[in-house]
Amino acid sequence: MKNLKIIVFLLLGIFSLLYIYLFRDTIPQNNVNFLDNVITTFVSTLLSIIVGIFLYEYQQKENKKSEKNRFIAIITAESCDILSILTNGGDMAITLPSGETMNVLITILSPLAHEEAAKSGEFSPVLTENLFHISRKIRMYNMKVEHLLGLIRTSSSQAFLKHAIENVNETKNAIIDDCNFLSEQLK
Repeated sequence: MKNLKIIVFLLLGIFSLLYIYLFRDTIPQNNVNFLDNVITTFVSTLLSIIVGIFLYEYQQKENKKSEKNRFIAIITAESCDILSILTNGGDMAITLPSGETMNVLITILSPLAHEEAAKSGEFSPVLTENLFHISRKIRMYNMKVEHLLGLIRTSSSQAFLKHAIENVNETKNAIIDDCNFLSEQLK
């Protein structure tokens, strides 16, 4: 498409030069003024259309670059926020029925920026897949925390509680690793 515009632009210039230097002299004198007006109107209209297309494409390219930079900024901010929440040391000590204590972070996370960026189509397939992967892990973390809270409310057995706490902690560590990995990919 870009080559077509350049070719049309060059052909328009060649047509204008041919008209001025070759064909203008062969036209009867009483029609020259009218044909000059028609040709200049035609040429100027086509030139303005071509310039408009060039400007529109340039603006679209800049908007896309700006949008990608915006997504990188919000993904980075959300990843840093998630990392600070998961690593701030605010774990809750849960005492199991046997008296054993296990630490777990009970919080709800939201992967909105990761999902929005993944759906945008601005990133490579690998990076898009990683964004969706982190989003799924965050949603799984939220479900596991809800499950753990349900087990705590119902005073479930030690085995169920211990398993649920280990699941939440494993998912938390996986999210931390993935957020760090994603931050490296975005640089």
